[in-house]
Amino acid sequence: MKADIECFPELNHFFSSLQHYSNVNSLEWHPVTNQLLSSSTDRGIIVWSHKPEDNNKLRPNLCAVKELKSNLFASWNNRGDKFCVGGSSGHVFIGAYNEQLNFWVALS
Repeated sequence: MKADIECFPELNHFFSSLQHYSNVNSLEWHPVTNQLLSSSTDRGIIVWSHKPEDNNKLRPNLCAVKELKSNLFASWNNRGDKFCVGGSSGHVFIGAYNEQLNFWVALS
């Protein structure tokens, strides 16, 4: 499910105030994993998840992306275990969760 974050300034302010330092360009929810994916002009990609033991509060999981410019768009794959990120430099990155590092990593 894709949402144009520009249409929801209150969401943009909400996510910016939590972890992003600049405008959020895209926000996508995956219905199977129930996780949110946000990308921002601050070059940040964050996977937002929640667990019942955390009282279902959104927990940000930062993703390492080597984009030198802003991230324009991020989208989940069908299974919700990977995502792609399009950067303003023209590069495309594929992100996945690294179990050994306990961290999301996106590589070109």
